[in-house]
Amino acid sequence: MKNLKYSRVIINAIIVASVVIALTSGYKIGG
Repeated sequence: MKNLKYSRVIINAIIVASVVIALTSGYKIGG
């Protein structure tokens, strides 16, 4: 159970990081 919770947190962190990177890269290209 603990492992599942941990992996879910890691997946969420990866999604947030990828979204932030996409936004920043898009902003740099647009700017």
